[in-house]
Amino acid sequence: MANKNYRNLVGYGSKGKKISAGTSIHHLIFDETDISNYRTFFKLTPPLRSYGDRKELLETISDDVIDTISSFHLPQDEESKRLPYEKAASGAIGLQSLLPAGLKLVKEGYLSLPKLFEKISLNPSELINSKSGKLSEGSPGDL
Repeated sequence: MANKNYRNLVGYGSKGKKISAGTSIHHLIFDETDISNYRTFFKLTPPLRSYGDRKELLETISDDVIDTISSFHLPQDEESKRLPYEKAASGAIGLQSLLPAGLKLVKEGYLSLPKLFEKISLNPSELINSKSGKLSEGSPGDL
């Protein structure tokens, strides 16, 4: 990720189409060092990257290059995760950890609270032209 040319990607392309970039909460909170001793709980797809890559992702959420953060919720049963690393299933819980992990990003100063909610709710809804993701007159009760 050292090449910062991607910073110009989010916005509108040459044909007027919206361009968006997103990441998982796992890739903002963890890095490859969390897999020490091949801990299969952290076996994800795409895999966790280096500390430097994670720091770069954190910069991109701060400057709005990445406009969506998702849970990447892909839970696996205990038996499929308690295998040798190369045979263990990829995936992790995400729904239960999205908000606490997001609030950690707010506490650490990477995002404001309103910006966090834009990235996990409003922006994804707008990308699919949905009226959900916000509390406003005429929108569904999306609590």
